Amino acid sequence: MDKRGQILVIAITFLGVIVLLVGVLVGFIVGNNYLIQKRYQQTIAFNLAEAGIDKAINKINMDLGFGGEPVDLTNGSYATNVTALSGKIVQIESIGYYPSATNPKTQKTVSVQMELNTDDVAFHYGVQVGDGGLDMKINSHIYGNVFSNGPAEGSGEIHGTCQVATGSQYSSSHEVQSLGEDGEYRFGYAVPELDTAQSFRPNETGNITMVSLKLKKKCEEDKENKCPSNLTVRIMADDSGIPDKNNVLATGVLSQSLISMNEYSWVNVSIDTPVELTAGNYYWIMLSTSDFYPAGNTLRYWWWAKDKNQGYGNGVAKHSDNWDQGFPVWTQFIGDLNFKIYTGTNTNYIDGLNIDDDAYAYDIKNAIIGNKAYYTFIDGLTTVNGTICPNASCYPDSPAPGLQNMPISEANINDWKQEAINGGTITGDYTLDGTSAAIGPIEITGNFKVDNNASLEVTGTIYVHGTIHFSNNSHVYLTSDYGIASGIIISDGEIDVFNNVIFCGSGFSAGTCDTSNGSYIMLVTNSNKLDDTDPAINISNNAESVIFYAANGALKLNNNANIYEAVGYRLILENLATVTYESGLADANFTSGPGASWQIKEGTWQEF
Repeated sequence: MDKRGQILVIAITFLGVIVLLVGVLVGFIVGNNYLIQKRYQQTIAFNLAEAGIDKAINKINMDLGFGGEPVDLTNGSYATNVTALSGKIVQIESIGYYPSATNPKTQKTVSVQMELNTDDVAFHYGVQVGDGGLDMKINSHIYGNVFSNGPAEGSGEIHGTCQVATGSQYSSSHEVQSLGEDGEYRFGYAVPELDTAQSFRPNETGNITMVSLKLKKKCEEDKENKCPSNLTVRIMADDSGIPDKNNVLATGVLSQSLISMNEYSWVNVSIDTPVELTAGNYYWIMLSTSDFYPAGNTLRYWWWAKDKNQGYGNGVAKHSDNWDQGFPVWTQFIGDLNFKIYTGTNTNYIDGLNIDDDAYAYDIKNAIIGNKAYYTFIDGLTTVNGTICPNASCYPDSPAPGLQNMPISEANINDWKQEAINGGTITGDYTLDGTSAAIGPIEITGNFKVDNNASLEVTGTIYVHGTIHFSNNSHVYLTSDYGIASGIIISDGEIDVFNNVIFCGSGFSAGTCDTSNGSYIMLVTNSNKLDDTDPAINISNNAESVIFYAANGALKLNNNANIYEAVGYRLILENLATVTYESGLADANFTSGPGASWQIKEGTWQEF
């Protein structure tokens, strides 16, 4: 082949390579442009879907009935759908479309769950009573289970189980809190202050039934639904000056919902299975956050009040980064942590009651037990499942139950008071006599009276320094904006309810009460009056949709009164008085007012 032929072949080959390279380059540019366009479209669709979520959150906070909507915008469209998963959780699904929902080139979906920001309070028993005990007169009835930290006696009938805890007394305590930063100890924030322990020596030998700790919590962004997890409180033996990880004697659950973000307060922790502690021996109270935050959590953690002057001579405070590792390292720090220890006294009993189901107590006498009886002592007058013990339904040498915490703490009540105070103040007494008013959140520095066909619409938490009196065909109800949430009225004095007062949650309309949404009013008193003739709460009325709570005093139901829920230090049921437990009370939630917000539930955000 001559040179001209060779040059032609080379030229054609070179031209082919150039054409090929140009084709590859054009293909790359076209493909890359497609990917860029596709990514751009997906980004727009995603932003549209997020916009739908944001708007739905805003709409739900204004109108719980919002179910979603389609929206067309300049650069695309989105459609939202809201589904109620429960009374306190809804799911939002938002689909973003580009360039429109009718002719989409691409779409993205975002899903998230929202939860109502309220304080949950679980009323697991029809009646829960403190150390003052339960007194039931003839023909009084409780429909539901009963738990009492004190004796249960009388001539009434319990249509459910009855548990009476072992008695309690102080065994050892240290309650001094220094002022300033040195008077508090932070744990759960970062290594190594994750697990915290305080040693102690009990004054008397006895079964530990409860501990009380002075704590405060830090929640993420100060939101109640982003708080630290519940803690396990461990009572541990001593191992040469540190907690013995191989000898956990007893445990209890510390509920974070009982603890305030705003101030220190005492919280009680019931021991699941009481165990004997020996006077003079060293033991440890240990709280661990390394169980679930092994590196700490700078957004959610705890404060434990301490005495920087170390006035407690029978113990020390220490911290560790992991109590359960092979050879845990415990480091002492300056100060004694605030605590109280309670031991059992075996002084409580059931006497004279007719109990349809099981009965649990240290001592049972002169009773009728319909099913099984668990006890240490029982007399010859008591019948169990139809006959006198021993029989197959009798369980002697059974330990009495441990003490139970009240479902609401002092810290909860103080926080609710502050919410009312933040809403404004009425100075002196306030009376509604035959008139109507909507009030709350509000503080009333005097007494509060609702009388003679008056109508009170509760629009937020009400805190009364004096007494509260409801009577004579009056109506007391929550504004409908509460929705499924419940509301609170608090008094530092006594509460009286007489003569056909109608209480209702948010379902009140035209003089009738719809209870189907599980919304309640809770009447709370801090009064410590215990006398039969002058109790903290005195009820001579049928009262539905209302919870009565008197943790420090006596709650008395007079003849023929019928209510849903009673919690008190002492409870007195006169002839024909009745408590009928409402199942929804096991999941009641309370808010300072109808402004309770719906917020994103952590861990539920999804994109697809």
